[in-house]
Amino acid sequence: MAFKIILLSEQAIRRINKDRFVRQNLSKYVNVIKGIFQSGRDYPTEIIGKFFISPRGRTPIRVAWIQDGDVLKICDLLYEEKAGTYVDRFNDKAREKKLTPESYSQFRPVSEFPELTAM
Repeated sequence: MAFKIILLSEQAIRRINKDRFVRQNLSKYVNVIKGIFQSGRDYPTEIIGKFFISPRGRTPIRVAWIQDGDVLKICDLLYEEKAGTYVDRFNDKAREKKLTPESYSQFRPVSEFPELTAM
């Protein structure tokens, strides 16, 4: 299924604004989001808890997302702090169901963020 719109959670927006690693690698996150938007679940993806996590492989960058019909919802922008552990222990919390898609709120269209759409 093709996506028609991309929404960012309040938490993802906060991480863009406050996390130095995310800011320094924003263009890489944008490329991952574009890949997910174009390919959906065919993009290299793993499932942790109730989230899709992309990309898989040997990059520290990860995007936590869900699909809501034809809407791509970006829940969080993650990275590995150390081997196998994502920032804020996201992967542990998601596996333990302490983090679920319902934990993320106030989704806004990516078009509201020129720094993301200009790349």
